[in-house]
Amino acid sequence: MACGLVVKTLPFRAGAGQRKEPCCVGGAVTIACPAGHVLRGDSCVVPDCGVGAFFDPAAGSCACRPGYMATTSWIEIGRPICIPCSEHFSFCNECAIDKGCTNCTGDLVPVNWTCDCPNNSTYLDSSTGTCLPCTVYHAECIECNAWSCVTCGNDMTPSDEGGCACPLTHYLSPDTGGCQPCTDFHPSCNECAAEAGCLACGDGLVPDGSGGCAPPK
Repeated sequence: MACGLVVKTLPFRAGAGQRKEPCCVGGAVTIACPAGHVLRGDSCVVPDCGVGAFFDPAAGSCACRPGYMATTSWIEIGRPICIPCSEHFSFCNECAIDKGCTNCTGDLVPVNWTCDCPNNSTYLDSSTGTCLPCTVYHAECIECNAWSCVTCGNDMTPSDEGGCACPLTHYLSPDTGGCQPCTDFHPSCNECAAEAGCLACGDGLVPDGSGGCAPPK
Protein backbone atom coordinates (compact mmCIF):
# COMPACT_ATOMS: atom_id res chain seq x y z
CA MET A 1 0.00 0.00 0.00
CA ALA A 2 1.57 3.26 -1.10
CA CYS A 3 2.03 6.21 1.16
CA GLY A 4 0.98 9.78 0.40
CA LEU A 5 3.19 12.67 -0.65
CA VAL A 6 6.32 12.50 1.46
CA VAL A 7 7.48 15.79 2.81
CA LYS A 8 9.71 14.26 5.43
CA THR A 9 9.94 10.78 6.96
CA LEU A 10 10.47 10.68 10.72
CA PRO A 11 10.24 8.17 13.58
CA PHE A 12 6.61 7.59 14.50
CA ARG A 13 5.68 10.75 16.35
CA ALA A 14 3.56 13.63 15.14
CA GLY A 15 2.82 17.07 16.46
CA ALA A 16 -0.37 19.05 16.13
CA GLY A 17 -1.53 19.53 12.58
CA GLN A 18 0.52 16.62 11.19
CA ARG A 19 -1.04 13.67 9.40
CA LYS A 20 0.24 10.21 10.39
CA GLU A 21 0.64 7.60 7.66
CA PRO A 22 0.82 4.14 9.32
CA CYS A 23 1.24 2.58 5.87
CA CYS A 24 4.84 3.62 5.78
CA VAL A 25 7.41 0.94 6.53
CA GLY A 26 9.94 0.85 9.30
CA GLY A 27 7.68 2.34 11.95
CA ALA A 28 7.98 5.76 10.32
CA VAL A 29 5.37 8.35 9.43
CA THR A 30 4.98 10.69 6.49
CA ILE A 31 4.32 14.28 7.46
CA ALA A 32 2.25 16.08 4.83
CA CYS A 33 1.63 19.64 5.98
CA PRO A 34 -1.74 21.21 5.18
CA ALA A 35 -2.06 24.11 2.77
CA GLY A 36 -0.52 27.29 4.08
CA HIS A 37 2.00 25.42 6.27
CA VAL A 38 5.62 24.37 5.86
CA LEU A 39 7.72 21.79 7.64
CA ARG A 40 10.11 23.14 10.25
CA GLY A 41 11.98 20.30 11.91
CA ASP A 42 9.22 17.79 12.65
CA SER A 43 6.40 20.34 12.94
CA CYS A 44 4.07 22.01 10.46
CA VAL A 45 4.06 25.76 10.97
CA VAL A 46 2.54 28.80 9.30
CA PRO A 47 5.43 30.79 7.80
CA ASP A 48 5.97 34.30 9.10
CA CYS A 49 5.83 36.16 5.81
CA GLY A 50 5.60 39.61 7.34
CA VAL A 51 3.28 42.54 6.74
CA GLY A 52 1.60 42.60 3.33
CA ALA A 53 2.73 39.08 2.41
CA PHE A 54 1.29 35.56 2.38
CA PHE A 55 2.58 32.03 1.89
CA ASP A 56 2.05 30.78 -1.66
CA PRO A 57 1.75 26.96 -1.49
CA ALA A 58 2.28 26.58 -5.24
CA ALA A 59 5.59 28.43 -5.11
CA GLY A 60 6.51 27.14 -1.67
CA SER A 61 7.53 30.62 -0.55
CA CYS A 62 6.22 33.96 0.65
CA ALA A 63 4.82 36.48 -1.82
CA CYS A 64 3.37 39.97 -1.59
CA ARG A 65 -0.39 40.38 -1.36
CA PRO A 66 -2.28 42.41 -4.00
CA GLY A 67 -1.66 46.09 -3.34
CA TYR A 68 1.92 45.46 -2.17
CA MET A 69 5.26 45.21 -3.95
CA ALA A 70 8.48 43.50 -2.88
CA THR A 71 11.66 45.50 -2.49
CA THR A 72 14.92 44.22 -3.95
CA SER A 73 16.39 43.56 -0.47
CA TRP A 74 14.11 40.61 0.40
CA ILE A 75 16.74 37.98 -0.53
CA GLU A 76 18.84 39.01 2.45
CA ILE A 77 16.26 37.80 4.97
CA GLY A 78 14.68 34.99 2.95
CA ARG A 79 11.27 36.58 2.54
CA PRO A 80 9.94 39.64 0.73
CA ILE A 81 9.70 43.03 2.35
CA CYS A 82 6.33 44.13 1.01
CA ILE A 83 5.58 47.84 0.75
CA PRO A 84 2.14 49.25 -0.17
CA CYS A 85 1.96 50.18 -3.85
CA SER A 86 0.71 53.63 -2.86
CA GLU A 87 4.09 54.29 -1.20
CA HIS A 88 5.91 53.51 -4.46
CA PHE A 89 3.47 55.19 -6.85
CA SER A 90 0.87 57.85 -6.06
CA PHE A 91 -2.79 56.78 -6.45
CA CYS A 92 -1.78 53.15 -7.17
CA ASN A 93 -3.89 50.13 -6.16
CA GLU A 94 -1.75 47.28 -7.50
CA CYS A 95 1.81 47.08 -8.75
CA ALA A 96 4.67 44.77 -9.70
CA ILE A 97 8.40 45.18 -9.26
CA ASP A 98 9.00 44.65 -13.00
CA LYS A 99 6.03 46.65 -14.30
CA GLY A 100 5.40 49.49 -11.86
CA CYS A 101 1.79 50.39 -11.18
CA THR A 102 -0.70 48.08 -12.90
CA ASN A 103 -3.97 49.37 -11.43
CA CYS A 104 -4.76 52.96 -10.44
CA THR A 105 -7.41 54.68 -8.36
CA GLY A 106 -10.43 56.43 -9.83
CA ASP A 107 -10.24 57.33 -13.52
CA LEU A 108 -6.45 57.15 -13.63
CA VAL A 109 -4.63 54.61 -15.81
CA PRO A 110 -1.12 53.12 -15.69
CA VAL A 111 1.29 55.18 -17.81
CA ASN A 112 5.06 54.56 -17.81
CA TRP A 113 5.06 52.78 -14.42
CA THR A 114 2.97 55.47 -12.70
CA CYS A 115 -0.64 56.69 -12.77
CA ASP A 116 -1.91 59.46 -14.99
CA CYS A 117 -5.04 60.72 -16.73
CA PRO A 118 -6.26 58.65 -19.70
CA ASN A 119 -5.94 61.40 -22.33
CA ASN A 120 -4.19 64.71 -22.99
CA SER A 121 -7.37 66.76 -22.68
CA THR A 122 -7.11 66.44 -18.90
CA TYR A 123 -4.29 66.65 -16.38
CA LEU A 124 -3.66 65.01 -13.01
CA ASP A 125 -4.27 67.12 -9.93
CA SER A 126 -1.60 65.65 -7.65
CA SER A 127 -3.35 66.87 -4.50
CA THR A 128 -6.62 65.04 -5.15
CA GLY A 129 -5.78 62.29 -7.65
CA THR A 130 -8.48 63.49 -10.04
CA CYS A 131 -8.33 64.52 -13.69
CA LEU A 132 -9.11 68.17 -14.41
CA PRO A 133 -9.90 69.56 -17.88
CA CYS A 134 -7.23 71.51 -19.74
CA THR A 135 -9.66 74.41 -19.99
CA VAL A 136 -8.62 75.21 -16.42
CA TYR A 137 -5.55 76.82 -17.99
CA HIS A 138 -7.45 78.58 -20.78
CA ALA A 139 -10.75 78.21 -22.59
CA GLU A 140 -8.88 77.41 -25.82
CA CYS A 141 -6.50 74.86 -24.29
CA ILE A 142 -6.84 71.48 -26.06
CA GLU A 143 -3.95 69.47 -24.61
CA CYS A 144 -2.00 70.02 -21.42
CA ASN A 145 0.17 68.50 -18.73
CA ALA A 146 0.32 69.08 -14.99
CA TRP A 147 2.14 72.39 -15.45
CA SER A 148 0.72 74.22 -18.46
CA CYS A 149 -1.19 74.13 -21.70
CA VAL A 150 0.63 72.33 -24.53
CA THR A 151 -1.73 72.78 -27.48
CA CYS A 152 -4.22 75.59 -28.07
CA GLY A 153 -7.08 76.03 -30.49
CA ASN A 154 -8.48 78.98 -32.43
CA ASP A 155 -5.03 79.90 -33.85
CA MET A 156 -3.62 80.47 -30.36
CA THR A 157 -0.28 79.22 -29.04
CA PRO A 158 0.83 78.24 -25.51
CA SER A 159 1.88 81.27 -23.50
CA ASP A 160 4.73 81.67 -21.03
CA GLU A 161 2.14 81.92 -18.27
CA GLY A 162 0.83 78.41 -18.98
CA GLY A 163 -2.33 79.38 -20.84
CA CYS A 164 -3.03 80.35 -24.45
CA ALA A 165 -2.43 83.58 -26.32
CA CYS A 166 -2.34 84.89 -29.85
CA PRO A 167 1.09 84.88 -31.53
CA LEU A 168 2.89 88.21 -31.83
CA THR A 169 1.76 88.53 -35.43
CA HIS A 170 -1.90 88.42 -34.33
CA TYR A 171 -4.15 90.08 -31.79
CA LEU A 172 -7.13 88.79 -29.83
CA SER A 173 -10.28 90.19 -31.34
CA PRO A 174 -12.85 91.25 -28.72
CA ASP A 175 -15.55 90.71 -31.35
CA THR A 176 -14.75 87.15 -32.45
CA GLY A 177 -12.70 85.92 -29.49
CA GLY A 178 -10.16 84.59 -31.99
CA CYS A 179 -6.79 85.68 -33.27
CA GLN A 180 -6.75 88.22 -36.10
CA PRO A 181 -3.66 89.21 -38.15
CA CYS A 182 -1.80 92.40 -37.29
CA THR A 183 -2.14 93.43 -40.92
CA ASP A 184 -5.68 94.47 -39.99
CA PHE A 185 -4.04 97.60 -38.56
CA HIS A 186 -1.59 98.14 -41.44
CA PRO A 187 -0.20 95.95 -44.26
CA SER A 188 3.33 96.38 -42.85
CA CYS A 189 2.42 95.68 -39.20
CA ASN A 190 4.46 92.78 -37.74
CA GLU A 191 3.45 92.87 -34.07
CA CYS A 192 0.36 94.28 -32.43
CA ALA A 193 -2.10 94.30 -29.54
CA ALA A 194 -5.87 94.63 -29.59
CA GLU A 195 -5.97 97.99 -27.76
CA ALA A 196 -2.66 99.58 -28.80
CA GLY A 197 -2.75 98.58 -32.46
CA CYS A 198 0.53 98.06 -34.28
CA LEU A 199 3.62 97.77 -32.07
CA ALA A 200 6.27 96.90 -34.67
CA CYS A 201 6.34 97.57 -38.39
CA GLY A 202 8.30 96.31 -41.37
CA ASP A 203 9.38 97.81 -44.67
CA GLY A 204 11.29 100.59 -42.88
CA LEU A 205 8.14 101.91 -41.20
CA VAL A 206 7.54 102.60 -37.51
CA PRO A 207 4.39 102.66 -35.35
CA ASP A 208 2.64 105.97 -35.89
CA GLY A 209 1.06 106.19 -32.42
CA SER A 210 -2.41 105.75 -33.83
CA GLY A 211 -2.27 102.00 -34.27
CA GLY A 212 -0.82 101.95 -37.77
CA CYS A 213 2.59 102.32 -39.43
CA ALA A 214 4.27 105.35 -41.01
CA PRO A 215 7.68 106.46 -42.28
CA PRO A 216 10.03 107.63 -39.53
CA LYS A 217 10.18 111.35 -39.03
